[in-house]
Amino acid sequence: MKSMIRRQSPALVIAIIALIAAFGGSALAGGPINKKKAKKIANNVVTQRAPGLSVAHAKTADSATNAGRVNGIAAAKFDYRASTGAGTTTIGTFDGLVLQADCLAGTDLFAGTSVNNANLKSQGLDEGANPLEDDFDGANTGETIDLNQSTEASGTVVYNNNSPGNVATGTWGTEDNEFSDCNAWGTVLSG
Repeated sequence: MKSMIRRQSPALVIAIIALIAAFGGSALAGGPINKKKAKKIANNVVTQRAPGLSVAHAKTADSATNAGRVNGIAAAKFDYRASTGAGTTTIGTFDGLVLQADCLAGTDLFAGTSVNNANLKSQGLDEGANPLEDDFDGANTGETIDLNQSTEASGTVVYNNNSPGNVATGTWGTEDNEFSDCNAWGTVLSG
């Protein structure tokens, strides 16, 4: 008669050890894990992996110079809506490029600069596919170009202020009586 005890497979031995550890592991680890123990374990892991970090630093991240930038480039959008009679207002400043709009006699969209000796250039098409162009080399604070030339149109604007890293390019569109009396919208990449 063969022996009743046979040699067990390695897989079965490992499974039995895992089962014992699962049932008895909490007893070996000092009892069941409660909320207090879980918090202590988490704090120890964070402290070991990131000793120099604190939540206090996270509060200032939004005001960091390069927050929201990818490789130094920021992307932003603008959306202007106004009723007839609205005066000129700044709708966005993007690394020196200043966009303004008014609704005095339809939508007017302007590009200017927040520093002296900047270059501005715009190209576009009105609804009749007629070309629109305006540029200003050496523009100073308060001086602007008329992007849409008082008509419903779309186009691009390019800005630089002759200082490394202060370049902005954007797309824009204007429409009257669409969502409100005057509408201007677009996106700007700057950096």
